[in-house]
Amino acid sequence: MQELSTNPCYPPEVVDTLTYPYAKILSDMVHDNNYCTQLMFYMTWGRKNGYISDTTYMPLTTYNGMQKRLAESYCEMAADNDGAVAPVGMAWKYVRDNYPEINLYTEDKSHPSPQGTYLAACVFYASIFKESPEGASYTYGLPQSEAAILQQAASVVVFRSMAEWRLDQKPRCEEYANGKRNRASFANIVIDGKLQFDRNIIVDYSIYTYTGRLCKQGTLHGDSIDVSDFRSGLYLIKLADGETHKFVVE
Repeated sequence: MQELSTNPCYPPEVVDTLTYPYAKILSDMVHDNNYCTQLMFYMTWGRKNGYISDTTYMPLTTYNGMQKRLAESYCEMAADNDGAVAPVGMAWKYVRDNYPEINLYTEDKSHPSPQGTYLAACVFYASIFKESPEGASYTYGLPQSEAAILQQAASVVVFRSMAEWRLDQKPRCEEYANGKRNRASFANIVIDGKLQFDRNIIVDYSIYTYTGRLCKQGTLHGDSIDVSDFRSGLYLIKLADGETHKFVVE
């Protein structure tokens, strides 16, 4: 779900009446149709030099000010409507800050260039599938070196702040499957390339990507599993005793 590019940039009291009520109407319509639908809000990017046509709210008139308000508004919309955020705008900022030679805008200084379009696609891929786009062979006609930078930027921004973008939230109905509670959780963390458990155990395990591809299996003897060679993304580990856990590799 996406707003007009400028509306979420205004002061909070304006966005409260200009945008949020209609985001809720649309969100409620979606959930009324299917309670399990996962909403994703498309955080857009600030214009190259800010929205200089309106000087009534000065943060709008700079790129950084515009981007800050976009991020705040989209994150608030997601939290208010049980949704998540595809942080395209923050990936845009990451590239602007770290690779200023890559031009993300067309001549109007607002709409995306091919590089900007490709970056947005990489962010959506990472946000939806919880897998890094790094290494993707399709480059949209961009030089491989440039595409690799944009893939990496999307991965960094999405996976370093999964909680902020609410991408670690379970769907509304995931907790209850076939009449019983699903025990999947984020209880496990990765430290120094090792998936940590809170106790020593001996159990067979299988690790899958979020899309169901088997990555690793074996028998755990102890309190950690080496995942140092895993790409950034969200994973599921299934234990032979029936437990299922989620974990994030950053």
